[in-house]
This record gives sequence, structure tokens and C-alpha cells, in this order.
Amino acid sequence: MSIKTPLGLFALIFLRGCTGDLCGNNPLIGAESPDKKHPAIVFVRDCRATTEFSTQVSILDTPRSLSNEPGNVLVLDGKYPGSVRWEGNKKLVISGLSTQKQFLKLTEFQSIEIKYEQ
Repeated sequence: MSIKTPLGLFALIFLRGCTGDLCGNNPLIGAESPDKKHPAIVFVRDCRATTEFSTQVSILDTPRSLSNEPGNVLVLDGKYPGSVRWEGNKKLVISGLSTQKQFLKLTEFQSIEIKYEQ
């Protein structure tokens, strides 16, 4: 393919940008369950111009890494300055929640209890 004009080059870059996934995940912090079976990952999900960024939490099955999917446990609007920790193999504690709008807030995920602290 030959691009002869700057406008043609711009159109090609624009179209290639539209074909990929617009969202991306950036891991911030994580904690692994004591039995090493479930990492909990706090990450920022940014969907560029389509929405504002959000902070999300996922519990994963090892050895799976964080994929480009939304959080499966907690989804908050904006920045989250809190922490996650495990209290045993089946209890995750998420602390530091403030008044952010919450789109998803589970109290159980795959037989794992999720507790929230201020």
C-alpha cells in the first residue's frame, strides 16, 4: 500500500487506532492469597476518550495474569488510594474506600469473602 498525501497517512493511522481495543489496564498494587492460588490486583482501567479512568479490583486464578478486562470484584470512579490484603485463603479485605461512585462492589467471588473497611 502506498500513501502519497499527509491526509492519507492521517486516515491510515486513525483507522488502525479504531480497530484495536480502546481500553487498557495499568496494575497499581496487588496481594497474593496465603495459599498462592489467588492474586488480588488493583489497577487503573483507562478507556481513553470513551470514558474517564476508573480504579478496579480483580481476583485472579494463578498463574493467569491480568488481562484487558474490567475488574471482577470492585469498580470505582476515579482514583483509589486504598489497599488490599488477605486474611486467610478465602477472605480478601479492601480498605480505604472513600465516597467515590461505585459501579461494582461484590461481597463474595468464587467462594471468597470480600470485606470492605474505611
